[in-house]
Amino acid sequence: MKMNFEEFKERIVNDIKNYLPAEYETAEVTVSQVLKNNHFVRTGLNIRTAEVNISPTVYLEPFFEEYLNNDKTMTTILEDIARMRVEHNLEEDFNIEQFLEFSNIEGCIFPRLINKELNKEMLEDLPHTDVADLTAIYMIVKDDFFGGAGSVKISYRMMEGYGLSVEDLHMIAMQNLKRSKHCFQDIMTVLMGLLNEEISEDKPDTGLPMYVLTNESKTYGAALILDNDYMEQIENQFGKFYIIPSSVHEVIIIPAEGEIETYTEMIREINETQVALSDRLSNELYSWDAENGIQAISAVPSCV
Repeated sequence: MKMNFEEFKERIVNDIKNYLPAEYETAEVTVSQVLKNNHFVRTGLNIRTAEVNISPTVYLEPFFEEYLNNDKTMTTILEDIARMRVEHNLEEDFNIEQFLEFSNIEGCIFPRLINKELNKEMLEDLPHTDVADLTAIYMIVKDDFFGGAGSVKISYRMMEGYGLSVEDLHMIAMQNLKRSKHCFQDIMTVLMGLLNEEISEDKPDTGLPMYVLTNESKTYGAALILDNDYMEQIENQFGKFYIIPSSVHEVIIIPAEGEIETYTEMIREINETQVALSDRLSNELYSWDAENGIQAISAVPSCV
């Protein structure tokens, strides 16, 4: 009989040290619930040695799925987790001091756009600015987190420690956002790039012009719609447009034409079938204008 997730989790905690090198013999093994975007909860395994004050988190759900599907044996899963932990071993303490001095992080503060309704619990601890039915939280994004890029959410406690207000935080984040690289490409160019195909002059005609807007890292790039100057540039070049929130990482810009209900039905269907819960931004269609900024179409009063 297959183990349930609680039994699987207990087996991992009890047996993992048997698959780790000797230096992990006295490590502390813990499991905790990690609240991600859109109230998506994952189970994180931490194996922390006495030498450093932080350890990488290994999420157990993908391994449990492999176990249930008979893709891997428990022995192989334990070996994989142990190998992952060793490969991502941290050999120095996490330097919290780098976050205490505001001058160290001022240029690293960026907005992250998320769904307000789905993140009520998380927003209780985070300063945020509402944008239509969405909200912007604030992140410290750095390239030197133990040799790789990483980010930290700014809490109310951190904000107060910096002596800032939410308005101050938003202004700083927007200044940094405007200086960041914006990537705006027609959707066929993006798709052909993903397929590693050469872009030819006779690209397929998709009918309605569609453009993908994201940032250079392709991570949480939907926040670029907060840049009113850039939105105005798009309007000046293409005329009135709609914004399809394809995920928290990017949006799709299309001309403001066609049936709104068709678009909203498409957005809902794609979210439910193609987009991971943690990556979903909204089921709404949005518009932008210089006077009102971003608005959910369903919330825009009818002119009739």
